[in-house]
Order: sequence, then C-alpha cells, then structure tokens
Amino acid sequence: MLTARLSSRLLIATALLLMLIGTRGHHFASLHHLPSASWAVFFIGGLYLARRGWFALLMASAVTLDLLAVTIGGVDNFCVSPAYPALLAAYGSLWLAGRQAAQALSISGFSGRALLACGGWLLAGFASCELLSSGSFYLFSGHFSQPSLSEFGQRLLAYGPANLQSLALYSAGALALHGALHGLSVGRRLKA
Repeated sequence: MLTARLSSRLLIATALLLMLIGTRGHHFASLHHLPSASWAVFFIGGLYLARRGWFALLMASAVTLDLLAVTIGGVDNFCVSPAYPALLAAYGSLWLAGRQAAQALSISGFSGRALLACGGWLLAGFASCELLSSGSFYLFSGHFSQPSLSEFGQRLLAYGPANLQSLALYSAGALALHGALHGLSVGRRLKA
C-alpha cells in the first residue's frame, strides 16, 4: 500500500477538505464553478489516507457542507431526499477503489502497468458510485413517478460523462503531482 507519514497524511487530508469545500455543488463561492471534486476526494482519500477515520471525516464534511448549503446557504434541497444515505455506499465504493489502486501502485510503483491498473480501479469506482448514487436517487428520491430502465439509462448517459471527467481529471492531477514529487525525491537521493 502507498504509505505516507502523519505530516503528509495531514497535508493530503487538508488539501482534500479544501477541494471538497471549494467545489461541492456550487454551495459556496467558487472559482467560476469548478466541477465538483467530491468523487475524486474519496478516490484520492482511499489512495493515500487508508484509515476509515479519514473516510468518516471526509464523509461528515460532505454532509455538513450539504446541510449548511441547504439550511443557511440558500441552495435548493432537491438532492437531499430519502436516497441521500446511499451516498455513504457510493463514496465508500470510490474509497475502496482508491485502496485497490494504492495496492497496485505500491507493488509496481509508477510503472505503466500500475497506472493502467489504477485507471481500471478508478473506472470501477466510478461505475459503482454512479450506479449507487444515481440509481438510488432515481428510485428512492420521490422525484420520479414512474421509473423505467430506459429513462435511467438516458440519465446515466446524460450525467455520467461529466462525473467521470471530473473524477478522472482531479485524480490524474493528484497522481501527476505524486509522480513529480516522487521524481524530485529520487533525484535528491541520487545527488546525495
């Protein structure tokens, strides 16, 4: 597994919390509405933070941001429905995919094979998160009077690509930063 010192984990957790705060559903002022980093926060968290306590902290932060946005931020409560608790499983699936990706990277480093495996876990996490979050919302939110498989498929095609794009971009950015920092570290050791 990828391991990080406590100071590194605190820095990573802080960065993830700032990403969550800055991009979560346009609840607060953001830089011209960056795409939500919520899904990537949980994948990257699983990749680097490992312990369930970090997952709980990030999950509690996401829920708190949503509650503040709806209660005092003036954001519409459309997404806060009976389906909302399914986000625990949806985000958990991304966290677990991140854990599996971390294992692949630990075994093979940043080789092409390891990065391909990481991408595969990212896609698996995306698929499970999309099905859990969108599926539960579609079936249990109370906003759709006659759910059908064809309408759900159309909704997946409408919203899935944007979710995958933001997940992939933020996650690739994190991996690129990791690779750059790792390269600098190796370069310093070689010079010493």
